Amino acid sequence: MNRYLHRDPQAWESDVTVRHERKAMKLLVDREADALYLRLDDSRIFESQEVSSGIVLDYNEDNQVVGIEVLRLSERTPHLDLEELQYKSA
Repeated sequence: MNRYLHRDPQAWESDVTVRHERKAMKLLVDREADALYLRLDDSRIFESQEVSSGIVLDYNEDNQVVGIEVLRLSERTPHLDLEELQYKSA
């Protein structure tokens, strides 16, 4: 498994963060690694599982999904404009 995005604290310097009390949601698009990582909260990652080719879910100790990693992003979304990611809250 290719595990690298959530382990580098410096990688979050230019992320998108939404804070509610102690939880934070973070999105990182790493062009060099051709990957996207969505971190749903700050809880410790207990286990990771590749659920599909290039899709890795991170779980906390309560077996809740706390991270989603998408590898080979350019293959999955060839027309994705990384300069314009949109966020919407309903």
